[in-house]
Amino acid sequence: MRDVMRGCREAVVVDAVLLADELVTDVLRAGSGLRGVWLTRENDQGQLSIEVDYLTDAASTASRPDEEAWVGRWLLERLAGVWGVRATGPVHTTWARLRW
Repeated sequence: MRDVMRGCREAVVVDAVLLADELVTDVLRAGSGLRGVWLTRENDQGQLSIEVDYLTDAASTASRPDEEAWVGRWLLERLAGVWGVRATGPVHTTWARLRW
């Protein structure tokens, strides 16, 4: 991640690491099957895209305790410019864009 973020302020790198960690942790705690993590630096737009792909089904409905879920949601709202979830069949992608 630090290679992708080379040349960015250290505070932005720290935020990006924290955001990516939260997205991956959320997938793992839910019991979903992590498929991959993608980082894309979009220099022309001055942002980093973080995408986490995972498999989900009706059986993987374990939820995080409310307090942890709210902390994770707060981090997304605070750090990401925009974020969301998209689904194609059983494959879901949680994505976030971080401006620098």
